[in-house]
Amino acid sequence: MLYVGYIEDLYLSTLAAVEYTGVPLSYTKQITHETSCVESLTTSVSNCITVSDSQSHKVGIGAGWKKWFPFAGEFSISANYEWNGVWSKSETNEMSTSNTSTTSKRFAETQTLSFEFKKDDGNPIGKYRYALYSTCDVYFVIQTSLNNQDLLQWSTQACSREKDYFVRMESVESGGHFENTSVDQINISEDYYKKLPIPSQKKPDIQIVEPVKYTATIRTGTTTIYNRNNHVTDNVQFGFNMSMDEINAKNYTKMSIELFVDIKEYRTSSDLYNGICIKDKSGKEVKKWEYKRHRGDWSTYSIEAKDLNISDFYIGNNIFKLIVEYYCKNSNFQDWYLGTVKTEITIS
Repeated sequence: MLYVGYIEDLYLSTLAAVEYTGVPLSYTKQITHETSCVESLTTSVSNCITVSDSQSHKVGIGAGWKKWFPFAGEFSISANYEWNGVWSKSETNEMSTSNTSTTSKRFAETQTLSFEFKKDDGNPIGKYRYALYSTCDVYFVIQTSLNNQDLLQWSTQACSREKDYFVRMESVESGGHFENTSVDQINISEDYYKKLPIPSQKKPDIQIVEPVKYTATIRTGTTTIYNRNNHVTDNVQFGFNMSMDEINAKNYTKMSIELFVDIKEYRTSSDLYNGICIKDKSGKEVKKWEYKRHRGDWSTYSIEAKDLNISDFYIGNNIFKLIVEYYCKNSNFQDWYLGTVKTEITIS
């Protein structure tokens, strides 16, 4: 993985936009978890990187990509990459290797964006937007032949510096176009990879990061689930005895949740429609478990949701949140007893 340089004031996305026509307008937008904050990343980065040939002619990397690097397909930028390797240069400690897709969304969710235009308030007619920017570190992940003369694979990664995100309100006249990131901030030669140090043939040390677990009892006693006491919920907040910075540094990105739920038959005439749903911090369903009928005394059922994104449960200040809902069909004779509920949550 090769550090190429950084781009200042990199335009990532338009978070909210309106067109003012002279008619009074009031509009507020709250960024939600589903909002993409990096849809302009590839265009913005490609505008900032130029490639020089042997005659020192510069061409934008997007335009020259197929000419010089036809094997690499279409030029694109990944916003989901995180590097957990070891750097030989100490100055990279100030650079970002974080997941831009995750960090940009986390920042944008804290923003409330408002437009307010009143008659005769002096605002010119035109287009207005709130744009998200950041300083962004650019990396090439490449694979070459042993002598570095042949470039075999190449992908480009962009990692925004989390502390440098900012939102700016901008405007242009009607029919105009917004100016995005300034161009030509990074220049490379077309044969840059041929000049790199020959890589060592020694196998790198592999750092094994052990999964971290959180266990707790989230419910005790006995609760009757029936049509008038339906959709009972537990809001569970938890942590892992480490900061979010430490979690990111160790490259933990996935979460698994396992529930151990005690269930008992309410009465033999009941249909016992047992329903349990695991949701993320925003209430989005990640696992639904439904069992038509449990008979007899208490039994423990295991319900597991795997391969979940950590960011979907993080609410800030090193705290995570999940929601568990217990329900039956909204009709008679669907009753059941809910007992002790325990959870084991693992990040990896």
